[in-house]
Amino acid sequence: MIKLSIQQDKGGCGKTTTAINLAYGLSKKGYRVLLADNDPQANSTSNILKASKPLDEKEMLEIVERFNGMKNENKNGNILMMAKESLHQYVEKKLFEHTISDVYMNPKIIKEAIVKSEYDNLWVLPSTHELSELDFRLKAAAFNRDTRLREAFDLVKDDFDIVIIDNSPFTNALTFNAMTACHEDGDQIIIPISIDQFGMEGLDYTLKTLFDWIAYAPFAMNYDLKIIIGMTKRTKMCKMGIEMIHEIFGERAFETTIRFQDKPISSSFLKKKVLLDGFSNSSIAQDYQKLIDEIDEKIIRNKLNK
Repeated sequence: MIKLSIQQDKGGCGKTTTAINLAYGLSKKGYRVLLADNDPQANSTSNILKASKPLDEKEMLEIVERFNGMKNENKNGNILMMAKESLHQYVEKKLFEHTISDVYMNPKIIKEAIVKSEYDNLWVLPSTHELSELDFRLKAAAFNRDTRLREAFDLVKDDFDIVIIDNSPFTNALTFNAMTACHEDGDQIIIPISIDQFGMEGLDYTLKTLFDWIAYAPFAMNYDLKIIIGMTKRTKMCKMGIEMIHEIFGERAFETTIRFQDKPISSSFLKKKVLLDGFSNSSIAQDYQKLIDEIDEKIIRNKLNK
């Protein structure tokens, strides 16, 4: 089983778009793919599993009814706390029996937490906003706080060909778990970047985090990494930046680059559809398909043929 962890210490670089399109594209090639949503924003979960809690008229009426019920039961109670609790019950509605948060607390339940998507060969280890609380709980854990994902993935290594991990833009215990999970030959840390100041800063921070962690970690780790250059434009500066990245990083930068989408695709569309599924004629979708073919040829087949 090959693990590909999509990481960048800056937001807005296309981590989730990359993760879901790689997962979808590789599953279309016949590989059994698990998309692990390691981001509290849970955008990969929402996109692939169409999972959401819509705030419709019914839900709003229920929030008001809960609030009024609390107020009638305790007329001298704290109104703000009642408002918070009535809203919290809506936010906390469970969409899944188990999520990646539960797997962090007990890696042995990973098979119970994995959800089959509507797409062939594609499964999801779902996330919710409650994952944001796990950083503090993992830091306080007495044992195995950095190897929980590694342990969980080892339990399903015969069930999947590829695991793709979508990460948040914040470096924390979840990030370290994702990096530690990529410990075998063929596993990769994949870093999406743009050719601008923020892209270079994000690449620098991500590399620093990775190498600091490798130096610190008391266990063997793989440190293979690849860079995806995205949001490229037909400018002299962008062309020079692409050449610079290829010059200094060599084969650690993918040949395929992802073009900037001139005609923006609405965020509402992207929440419902994978680019390669619903907008396959766009230039950015075509670039992602080329990237998938490159990953298949240079990483996946390389390992599977060994």
